[in-house]
Amino acid sequence: LPGGPCSSDLRLAWRRLGNDRRLLEATSRRVVRELCALVSEIRPRLVVMSHYASWYQRTHGLETADRLAQSVLIQLRDRLGGMTLGNRRLLAGLRQDPERWLIVSDRDWRPATP
Repeated sequence: LPGGPCSSDLRLAWRRLGNDRRLLEATSRRVVRELCALVSEIRPRLVVMSHYASWYQRTHGLETADRLAQSVLIQLRDRLGGMTLGNRRLLAGLRQDPERWLIVSDRDWRPATP
């Protein structure tokens, strides 16, 4: 239910993930591999993602979800080709933190090998 409380099972699963560094890192790597495989398969012209920490998640004990999302975003940016100067300028003009964004076009990216 949008805006409703998270289930206790979901909160418990995220806490367990956050308490197990190896599992968190393995999960992060798996998500990155799967997203890179998806990009390689469908070859989109543009990939745009952003991540900002969630107040709701922070106040409900789900900080691990934010840490994982930011880690995945950084790894994807590294694997797919980073950010061009033009994209950094675009984000600066929009007053957005470039560290929170991934913008890669098909002519900019490196092969997304798993």
